[in-house]
Amino acid sequence: MLKRLLRKVYFARWVNPHAARLHARLRPPPWQRPNMEFDYDVWNGISSLHGDSGRQIGENNTGPDLYRECVDTEHRVSNFDGSRRGLEVNMTALKHVMAVWHDTLQFATLLRERYISLVGLTERRFDLRQGYFYSKMAAALVAFQVRRRRDPLSDHALPPLEVAFFTLGVGPFMVVRSLLEKGDLAVLAPGPLPAEELYRLADESGSLVTPAGKGCAGSRKLITEFLDVMMNGSHAGKLDSADAQRAIDAIGDWDAFRRYLFVSSRIELYVKIARSLIARLLLLARSAGALRVTESEAAEAALANTYLRGPLATDDDLTVLANGIEILLTLLDARDGGALRRRIADSGLLRPGAQASREQFAQAFRDVAGLFAPLCQTDLEEIAAALEQPPGPRVGPADLLTRCGGPTLASLVESLATHNKPDMGVRVRPFDLERDLAELQRWLHMDYARFWGLREAPPEKIARLYAEQLRRPGYRTLIGEDARSGERCFLLEAYVPQDDELARHYPARTGDLGFHILMAPARVAQSGFTPRMLQAVHEVLFANPKTKRIVAEPDVRNLPIYRRLLRLGYVLGPIIQLPSKTSRLVFLERGCYLEPAVQVPARRVGLRWHRTLGAAHIFHRRVRDKLDRLMGRVR
Repeated sequence: MLKRLLRKVYFARWVNPHAARLHARLRPPPWQRPNMEFDYDVWNGISSLHGDSGRQIGENNTGPDLYRECVDTEHRVSNFDGSRRGLEVNMTALKHVMAVWHDTLQFATLLRERYISLVGLTERRFDLRQGYFYSKMAAALVAFQVRRRRDPLSDHALPPLEVAFFTLGVGPFMVVRSLLEKGDLAVLAPGPLPAEELYRLADESGSLVTPAGKGCAGSRKLITEFLDVMMNGSHAGKLDSADAQRAIDAIGDWDAFRRYLFVSSRIELYVKIARSLIARLLLLARSAGALRVTESEAAEAALANTYLRGPLATDDDLTVLANGIEILLTLLDARDGGALRRRIADSGLLRPGAQASREQFAQAFRDVAGLFAPLCQTDLEEIAAALEQPPGPRVGPADLLTRCGGPTLASLVESLATHNKPDMGVRVRPFDLERDLAELQRWLHMDYARFWGLREAPPEKIARLYAEQLRRPGYRTLIGEDARSGERCFLLEAYVPQDDELARHYPARTGDLGFHILMAPARVAQSGFTPRMLQAVHEVLFANPKTKRIVAEPDVRNLPIYRRLLRLGYVLGPIIQLPSKTSRLVFLERGCYLEPAVQVPARRVGLRWHRTLGAAHIFHRRVRDKLDRLMGRVR
């Protein structure tokens, strides 16, 4: 609440310009920091710069946000087809661009010819990969100028042409970035694209809408024309703009600029690949149940610093990440000839799977940091040389983890390495139909599993049931194993009550998570196994921060399990009648879970009333059923 209030005050129009400038004095903006290319990508790093109109060049999507200044802007609701329909567009920015439109087209054409020469291309039309790197020039050109000079733009004012080219020129980069975050392999399609196809990709990928929810100003015709000039070199007019030639000449040392462009693009790809690898490890660690309850929030905060903007943990997300990593490595192949791709393959960074231990996950995080931190440090030294500046602070593995996963990631890795979950003697992994089905069928046919209703079911029915269950959204089927012997100990099923029959028997809430446990027949008695098993189960159930409350519905006659759950912090709910049993609901709120070391004795009065109410409910049901049968005979 206080944070929201302070933010509202900070961005109030009468406070914000002064507050943003004061913040910039207390903490220099990114483009003034020696390691800007590592701490921010170049595009975000320079977006707090101003044009000569006093407006920031990344006005609607400036990062970091605290440098953004609120200025008077004319917005109009867009009637364009596609993603911008109904959104406000910045008409003030459009007017600034249109004032130098023809100069900007010429500048893009002249710069394009320079890029083709610098890279040594034979194909004059760009595919999306080449368009990505050429588009990076829109940001790198400004960054190189302001960071290389001893007194860069003392009034912080960029000429209108550079502002317009930054606004328009980052378009192909934004298209590729949006496709990358969706895991869309269209980025890797070979060959150049027609301007209309480029516009379609831009529209459908969402890159014509800013993070602030504003539509990109400009008609379809205008955007298509500029994309065609950038990507296909379609400008056919004269190249007689003095302002465009002035901007080209302002670069000065083209060899140094070429080094800056290539190396700054490469370090940005290093960081993006590292973030994607870390996001993959976080998802796998969570789905494998390798995270403790106290670690899940740190993992979620780390995920929010990657390209995953929310609590994700499905196979689809892992596929998106795999595709994204392939796109990034393919882009990087153009810069390093596939050297990093080979190093990643040799190091096994993509190897840790859903059955990895906590130590293996911790080591994988460290391997990512150990690989990428030295590469980033080498590039920072090259950037400093191109800018004719002394190197900035050195970058180490801890800096890499913080950059890619935020301030909580390093402590999470340390926790994974020092607090070994297998000490509980139990680990949990996803159910494997081929590997586990035969063992599960044996359990389900045992007498104690009669409440599952599958004791007489043929193997084909059980196989079909669990095959469907594995495809069911919101339903997770897992196997618990002895951490030392690998022997399977229990089946765990977690489900969302709102999507289940259970919701008809109590007021289900968003954030509720139900579960069932089927124990394996004990071969050798293990002292204290049940507490360790329940702790492992609760680590898995609470690993997702979306889970706010756990719901269970054991049979009312199973007093030992109720006694155990009450000791863990559960509270008793109502008695309900399910098709296969009479149950009493029990609830465990997030934050009320008590680990075995701090468990409290179950209240005997609660269990006594539980036993009495349960017996009364069963008696009432039996009497009712007998009366129904009797009345049926009478009729």
